[in-house]
Amino acid sequence: MFSRDALRALEKDNQSEFELSSDDEDVGNNNNVPFARHVRLGADVVTQNQREYTPLDPPDEQEDEERSAFNYESEPEAPREPDIVEGEEEQVTPNAELFDYLTPKPNIKWRHRQINNTIPTDFLLPIALEPIVQDPICYYNRYVPVELFEQMAEMTNLYAVQSGKTRFKPTSSYEIEILFGLHMATGVFNYPVLKMYWENHISIPLFTNNMARDRFFELRNNLHLVDNMKKPTNCTDVFYKVRPIYNAIRSRCLEIPLEKELCVDEQIVPFTGKHSAKQYIT
Repeated sequence: MFSRDALRALEKDNQSEFELSSDDEDVGNNNNVPFARHVRLGADVVTQNQREYTPLDPPDEQEDEERSAFNYESEPEAPREPDIVEGEEEQVTPNAELFDYLTPKPNIKWRHRQINNTIPTDFLLPIALEPIVQDPICYYNRYVPVELFEQMAEMTNLYAVQSGKTRFKPTSSYEIEILFGLHMATGVFNYPVLKMYWENHISIPLFTNNMARDRFFELRNNLHLVDNMKKPTNCTDVFYKVRPIYNAIRSRCLEIPLEKELCVDEQIVPFTGKHSAKQYIT
C-alpha cells in the first residue's frame, strides 16, 4: 500500500514529484513495442491511457490533533519577556516628568497689522540715547557761534577806523578765530612772555605757521565786540564791552536740560589791567 502522503501527491493533476526512470521513458516513446508486466491475480487491470485512483479514507480526528500538535511543537514561540523583572529597578527616562507639563506647540501664522498705541505718552519715560562724540571745534561753536566772530571782526575794523589807524589791515572772522585759538594755546604752554612763542630757538610752529607776531599783537590791541560810540550814557554795566560773548554762552547754557544735582564752582582769573571788577587777594 502507498502511504497517504504519496497518494495525495498523485491527486494534484498528475503533478507528481516522482521522476520516471530511464526505462519508463523508453517505454513511453516506443508505443508499438510489446512489453510484459506482472499483474496480481484478481486485480483490476489499468490500461496505458487510464489513470488509477485509490479512494482515501476520511481523515481521523486524532491524526489531525497529532499533526497540529506537531506543527506547534516544531515552531515554538519566543518566550515573552516580563514587563518588570524582580530584583531590578524600573528605568526612568530623564526629564520624563517634564513632558506631562508641556503644551503642544500650535501652528501659528503671523500677520502684519498696524498696532494702535493705547499707552498714554505721559507714562513713557524719556529714552537716554548714547552720546555722539564730535570734534572739539563742534562743541566750542555751540557756545561761541560763528556769528559772534563775524560781529567781532566788524567791530574791530570799526574801532581801528575810529582810532585813526590808517595802516591797519581789515580783519575777517576766520582771522579772529585764529586769534582766539592762539590765546587758548597760551594756557597750555604757559610761556612767561607772549613774544617767546615766536622766538627763533624756542618758537612753537602752532603760532609761527598761523599768524605773524606783529599781526597777533595788532589784532589783540584793536579787538572789540561792541561799538563804543553807541554806549548808553547811563550804562552801569561794567562788562558792557564783553557782554555779547557772555550772552552767547549763557543762552547756550540755558538750552541744556537741567540736572537734579548741580555743582557751582567759582574761579578767579589772573588779570594785570585796570578794571573796577578787579579783586585783590592777600
